Amino acid sequence: MRYLLTVVLSAGLAVSTPAGVAFAQQSAAPAEIAQKVEALSSQGAQKYRAQDYHGAIEAFEQAYELEAVPNLLYNIAKCYEKLEDWNQAISYYERFVVAPDVESDARQHALSQVQTLRQRAQSSQTSPPTEPTEKSDDTIRAQTPPAEAGPDRTLSYIVLGSGVGLIATGAVFGMLASQDETKFQSAAPTDSATRQAARDSGTTKALVADGLFVAGGIAAVVGTYLFLTAKSPDTPPASATLVTPWVSTTGAGLGMSFDF
Repeated sequence: MRYLLTVVLSAGLAVSTPAGVAFAQQSAAPAEIAQKVEALSSQGAQKYRAQDYHGAIEAFEQAYELEAVPNLLYNIAKCYEKLEDWNQAISYYERFVVAPDVESDARQHALSQVQTLRQRAQSSQTSPPTEPTEKSDDTIRAQTPPAEAGPDRTLSYIVLGSGVGLIATGAVFGMLASQDETKFQSAAPTDSATRQAARDSGTTKALVADGLFVAGGIAAVVGTYLFLTAKSPDTPPASATLVTPWVSTTGAGLGMSFDF
């Protein structure tokens, strides 16, 4: 989900070049395009704060030509709304609504704005415009970014769940090892075969249990770290960590690999 651009009062930056980039910019490096989009978005936000809505529209439209970020459509609609050009505002809100990867909350807000502006457009045709008597919801929203894509914590949930599963499995093997220990203790001293089998089985299961406990604990720590450091889906991960437990008849351990 891509919502790196905030509504009007702050600007964001997308990290990839979409298919909608103008043909004239296709030869430019993605980083250069991203820098231009960031600069134009920041310029548009500054002009909006200065109430230069025409200048803000021009900057946002230039940024949208480079990268079709849906929030730029919202920003343009907001500028036209400030200019009381209801038809243009409605047009850009409707384009924002049908744009891909728009959060449901932001889409619902834009739809609500379309209905409100249509009523204003109809009223303006039959009566002269009047000053608003109270601060509308859209004015408040102009100071608040639209719903942005939250951090993707899917991997952290998977790792945490794996850690819990490994610890639970280790507990099962621990119980089985305890049962083998009971068999070893209850076997007759002369029944060496039963005692030897119970001891070997219990030792193996105990090693497995230890390995699973260690793996589960580390997985839980890694999962917690991933949860706390989760970033937006558009932000490339700095590294990937793979935790692999191993168990043999003589020992148990945990392997970790890092992908940078």
